[in-house]
Amino acid sequence: MKCSVRTACLVIAGIVVAGIGYVNAADFGSPGLMRSAHAQHQTMHNPLIVTQEHLDKLGAKLKLNPSQQDAWKAFSAAMISHAQVRAQEMEKRAPSARDRLEDIATPDRMAEMAARMRSGADQMSKLADDTKIFYDQLGPEQKTIFDLYARNAWHTRAHDRMRGRMH
Repeated sequence: MKCSVRTACLVIAGIVVAGIGYVNAADFGSPGLMRSAHAQHQTMHNPLIVTQEHLDKLGAKLKLNPSQQDAWKAFSAAMISHAQVRAQEMEKRAPSARDRLEDIATPDRMAEMAARMRSGADQMSKLADDTKIFYDQLGPEQKTIFDLYARNAWHTRAHDRMRGRMH
């Protein structure tokens, strides 16, 4: 059961992160992104750093025109805000919090998991709304780029997570 709880939380987190949708897998091979193993680990687990890096890459790839800048700023602010919430949630789920979950009765633990899943679903809905507002401001070519980033982000993050769990 413990593995299933963690898996469910990771799936929800992956879905939320995938909604952000701005990782280009090809960019990971860029020499400028090489980091020490520790720095990579710190970055990979810090939603604020990851989100800002992804926003920087996406903004450059989309080649936004001046009339799209306000929508981009609003979208970026929403993504950063979402990342801050995720960082706070991760802090709450530190090892001591997970240990507390293991010590409570199964129905209570399941109720707490359900509450977290509902919260994740609510966050995903808000993220989808914020993304749609920005997406509607993009031209056809920009939408294609955005969509490719979203697909790549989902696949790459899920693959990286699975690889990390297997090693």
